[in-house]
Amino acid sequence: ATLSGTVLGEPGSRPLTRHQIFLKGLAGTPTQDEYHSLRTDPQGRYRFVNVPPGDYMLTDTVSAPPTWRLRISLKRGDVLPLDLTPDNNTGTRNDFPDVR
Repeated sequence: ATLSGTVLGEPGSRPLTRHQIFLKGLAGTPTQDEYHSLRTDPQGRYRFVNVPPGDYMLTDTVSAPPTWRLRISLKRGDVLPLDLTPDNNTGTRNDFPDVR
């Protein structure tokens, strides 16, 4: 599967370049040992490719307070577009509120 999009900060701001994001398999699922990380390109774009199907957490931190924390479910062959914006940041949506 492929997951890709653009990382945007505040409304009207430029895309976030060199912003690190993580795609982590969920505990207790077949993807629990999957861990992918990357930095956005100069246009703020990211692209995770050849990701095994399953359930994941997409976040931008492993220790500091996150800006995004989203549950992602991928199926074999999926090409999922997902921009990270203020509309789906942790102030609006946090799919893992109990994760520290």
